[in-house]
Amino acid sequence: MKTNKILITRRHLIKRSALTGAAYMLSSGNAAWPESFMDHSDFGPMPYPAPEWLRFAVITEVPTRGFNVSDYKNPANWKGPYGDTTYKSIAAKLDFLESMGVNVLCLYSVYNCTPITNLYAIRYTEPNPDLGTLDDVKELTTQAHARGINVISNTNHYGVDPTSPLLSEHPAWFLPSSQQISGQRIFNLNNTEARSYIINAHAWWCTDIGLDG
Repeated sequence: MKTNKILITRRHLIKRSALTGAAYMLSSGNAAWPESFMDHSDFGPMPYPAPEWLRFAVITEVPTRGFNVSDYKNPANWKGPYGDTTYKSIAAKLDFLESMGVNVLCLYSVYNCTPITNLYAIRYTEPNPDLGTLDDVKELTTQAHARGINVISNTNHYGVDPTSPLLSEHPAWFLPSSQQISGQRIFNLNNTEARSYIINAHAWWCTDIGLDG
């Protein structure tokens, strides 16, 4: 059976959507992956190779507000409409996750974000106040690392929720409100301060708080 294949190279993905490190083959049928999928020759040496633990990662994604809630059968008893999970209650499930073979915990998301999305940022350099404190996040990562579990966070680094105080604190960091994506205000990456904020804020979670990515 003949299929029409479209090979999208990693270079094309970077130009079109800023995705890195992958190539996808779109097909109208069940086609095998091309042998060139793992070919890095178009980029040369990878400047930031993936950590070794990622090779053998068994990742579970944790929706921070809805994971390990206090009463699964009675949502009306939750402290909030989207759950009442805390960083401490996530840590309380680490033994269970370890027994399931999980070795990477992906928080969705660790920074202060809107409860309905668990993603749209209010402020990137603080935890969700309804989930706990920075000390609670540090303790979660410490307990996870003691079990051989790495901790990473999903992130939405290209913009913020319209309620974010960053919009009034640093208006020059953002594109006009007419240029929103999915209801988010988008960073102006031509602004050097905005770029530095994005990079430094995300690195801070790793260098200061203990996350692995």
